[in-house]
Amino acid sequence: MRYIGNKTKLLGFIDGVMETVGIHSGTFCDIFAGTASVARYMKSKGFQVICGDIMRYSYILQWAYVVVNQYPRFAGLPPEVGVMGHAGSGNPQGPLRKVISFLNEQVDGADGFIYRNYCPGGSRDGRLYFTDENGRRIDAVRSILENWRRQGRLANDEYYLLLASLLESVDAVANISGVYCSFLKELQPNAVRRLRLRPSVLVTENPQRHEAHLRDANELILQIRCDILYLDPPYNPRQYAGNYHLLESIAEGWSQEEPKIYGKTGMRPYQNQRSVYCSRREGHRALVDLVEKARERAGCTHLLLSYNDEGIISQQEIQEILCAAGRSRTYRRFERAYKRFRSDADGPKRKYRADGVTERLYYVRLR
Repeated sequence: MRYIGNKTKLLGFIDGVMETVGIHSGTFCDIFAGTASVARYMKSKGFQVICGDIMRYSYILQWAYVVVNQYPRFAGLPPEVGVMGHAGSGNPQGPLRKVISFLNEQVDGADGFIYRNYCPGGSRDGRLYFTDENGRRIDAVRSILENWRRQGRLANDEYYLLLASLLESVDAVANISGVYCSFLKELQPNAVRRLRLRPSVLVTENPQRHEAHLRDANELILQIRCDILYLDPPYNPRQYAGNYHLLESIAEGWSQEEPKIYGKTGMRPYQNQRSVYCSRREGHRALVDLVEKARERAGCTHLLLSYNDEGIISQQEIQEILCAAGRSRTYRRFERAYKRFRSDADGPKRKYRADGVTERLYYVRLR
């Protein structure tokens, strides 16, 4: 997925740092999980994983890629889906692939919330996030998943796995530069492709009980125990709830009530999902609080913090926070240069400092 701060390309870097500081096992907590790429990777490395985020789309991805330990059988779905012949075929992915095929080939489009608000044929405001066909297909698939769940035909693992597939497929055809705070004026090549769900590839070799949480990090830390705490908080003033409002609407659904939206881009209100880490002053206080709680309440031994050289909290401030909470002699900072994520091009109101940024991974032993 296109996602600001996605660490997929930095997994090897993070893994190497953990090897360097001697972290090889234990309970790993990714408390700002985002797309769950780090949490999923740590699960594949054999760690027991706890993850959390304040965004529901993240919670869905966490559940699908971290909590689910084996491919579901989808035994509760109606006969027309065609799962029954695949449940005992010896291919554990068979039922999931059959359900995905059904959703791709047998479900007709519907004029629903997405089509009426984010497609040119349905939106009175001329929004161009999706083609009309893809908008109708998103509406239809989201509706059928909700209906199956309300009818008791989908277990949690099955529901979140299919919903994660929809979210990832939606992002692949969205007519955006990278975030959803605006749409492009002309349809891009990716946006004209037909929406097609793809079966998720799961980590099935780690059967430990893993956890996903829809919770603020500074609250969640009071409810968990972990050996390794990995922090990847927002590092600039742009709120994730605004940048990914459309994914959040699809994640929450609209079977009971459609989201109230406003403005040229169809934004949803997100006051209750604002992150204090997007404010320099509030973020500094929150980080101090989180690190102290990790040591005193969560029993955390190792703390890792991802932050880049353009973050609103300075390198010196981070060093002071970590050294005050942990064993100062163990404090280390690792760096890796990489190409920045661009959600838009340079313009009169915004210019990127450079094409590359430096990712910093801080470490301290807390106890």
